[in-house]
Amino acid sequence: MKKVGPSIVPGAVEGLLPDFVARLQPFWADFAGNGSFADYLTARGEQVADALLGVTDDKIAGTDKAAVKKVYDSLRPSAKKHVVEALPRLGALIQKHAG
Repeated sequence: MKKVGPSIVPGAVEGLLPDFVARLQPFWADFAGNGSFADYLTARGEQVADALLGVTDDKIAGTDKAAVKKVYDSLRPSAKKHVVEALPRLGALIQKHAG
């Protein structure tokens, strides 16, 4: 078994961040500064989570590694739950820095 290097998470975040921003852009545009972006995202939790997880879904679809796909598919439902739970904090952070 290979060890995972300490830079894997920061590297993954850096590599995926532009795609996450692109997936959030339509929500930000629709929000248009009316109230709390955290509340806006939370009210659309399932839709926003699917949009964000679509980034990793696309990455996994492009791999030929069956073992990686199998693990991803088993974790995807719980990942969606965790993304939905993080939306209030994500929305507040985005509004703080972009609003």
